Amino acid sequence: MESINNNEDLVNYYNFNEDGSCISIGTKIGFKIITCNPFSNWNNRNFGRGIGIVEIYHSSNIIVLSGCEKNSKFPSNKLIIWDDNIKEIIREIRISSKIRIIKIIQDKLFIVNDIKVYILNFENLSLIDSFQLYSNKKELISFSVYKNTQIAYINKNYKKIYIKKIELEKEIKIKIKDNELEFNYLQFNSKGDILLGACKGRVYLYESSNGEQIREINNDNLKNGNINCCCFSQDDKFLAISTIEDNSGRINIFDIGTKKETSIFDYFITSEDKCLAYYKISCKEFIFRFYKDEIILIITNNGDFIKINFDKLNGGYCKKIEYKKIFN
Repeated sequence: MESINNNEDLVNYYNFNEDGSCISIGTKIGFKIITCNPFSNWNNRNFGRGIGIVEIYHSSNIIVLSGCEKNSKFPSNKLIIWDDNIKEIIREIRISSKIRIIKIIQDKLFIVNDIKVYILNFENLSLIDSFQLYSNKKELISFSVYKNTQIAYINKNYKKIYIKKIELEKEIKIKIKDNELEFNYLQFNSKGDILLGACKGRVYLYESSNGEQIREINNDNLKNGNINCCCFSQDDKFLAISTIEDNSGRINIFDIGTKKETSIFDYFITSEDKCLAYYKISCKEFIFRFYKDEIILIITNNGDFIKINFDKLNGGYCKKIEYKKIFN
């Protein structure tokens, strides 16, 4: 794997696991698993052929895989459950068309293909529910299982958001007020009571129980680029929003306040949407997440791993504390 010089051409897929402790990477010749704290090359499996999506069940030896576009090890419409201790396939699921998204949260397995979402119990792969959707872009679907299973997705003309509550058999519709803007990102907070919807230059926060808009973040730091990723801290007090402009990116961190006990509409008590801190990245394709609130982990598509410390007690200053090349 190290003999391939262009890492952008090598990588098919990269993502964090559920708690941010690991990075899973699908490559042109297999998959790679990295532990984040401390940084370590935990697993490097060479199949000689490509792997698309790679998701880890918690931090275990059980890994869920799918195929990729070219020279694939597995068909793109087949989900493979791989036990890396015995290095064998232990289960597989074939669906009607290419798998676009795989997500494991707690005991739930979510599979998204061209037109449908499947929700399964991960332990026995029994089907919990399935339904059609309008867009299979991973940025426009968000999952939450904090208390009840929820899925947020957007309709085909980008003008309405749906929150489907599986156990409650209920669906909330959020009509987007500004018809000139197309949403390009959806994200639940860690508790699933707030849904974020982002479009160019603006971010909206909604109460997931009824779809009511709580607030709009309209900050100058968001206006100059395209929003490509949003992430709440684990305590839901901070919100990081990344923007891309030309060939570089920037992660903007906002203090969104502390929850009061009286009402969900008192959830965000910060009076102004000030950008508390930011961090610049010399790359336009990356993802990130909070790790234990004061740490932000960043992966770029060319194999950079960056760890920054977010000093929330002293004005939010961001400092790079670790940098590694994943493929070196």
